[in-house]
Amino acid sequence: MVVRTALQSSVCAPEIVTGVREPSEQERRASSAVWLEGIVAAPPQISRHSELPAVQLAGTLVRVTAERPADFPGLGAALRETTEINVAVPTSDDCAAALYRAGNRVRIVGQLDCRMERQSGPSVVARLAELDTAWEARKVELGARPAELRLAERAYRGQRSSLEESARLYVLALGVELIEGAPMQLEETYAARREWVREQRAQRATREARRAADQRRRAEAHNPAENS
Repeated sequence: MVVRTALQSSVCAPEIVTGVREPSEQERRASSAVWLEGIVAAPPQISRHSELPAVQLAGTLVRVTAERPADFPGLGAALRETTEINVAVPTSDDCAAALYRAGNRVRIVGQLDCRMERQSGPSVVARLAELDTAWEARKVELGARPAELRLAERAYRGQRSSLEESARLYVLALGVELIEGAPMQLEETYAARREWVREQRAQRATREARRAADQRRRAEAHNPAENS
């Protein structure tokens, strides 16, 4: 529904509803509806909706490939882009099992949603420690200026909150069609998710070891005299 309002003569007066109508065809298209087709990239992580704790969600990644025309005018070639999209589906939905198995090809209709996610990991811990250390020094510096101290504390708390939590957009699936693959039982997803996490950690460790070895080789090549 679209609500039409009118203001009373007083500046502080509330708005008065003067009419209600159905949205026009143009307004119907202005929404957060999402249609996508892709490959399930990971077993789901099971969690509760941040605002509706009674709703249990299965969150996963769907790998989508799309083509878009090249930016250069007159060039007939198209660019293929692949991206991974965060998708969540209520586990109570009959169609949810289609999103549980990695490798399934699915077609999804849903809507955009947003949730706050707790951030963790060594980099986040290190940045929080740096911020806390700087704040302790700043408190001592502004100890005799309470007004400035309050402003600085407000800024510090805002920076810390933005490091601890961040907003993540995702697609809330309202319908899932299984195109290729097979559904999976919810009880099977927990072991599949643990195995996937182990594989991701092993791959990350391998990449980090390779990166460290490359850095050592570059350092040795740059300073051959120090290694002779």
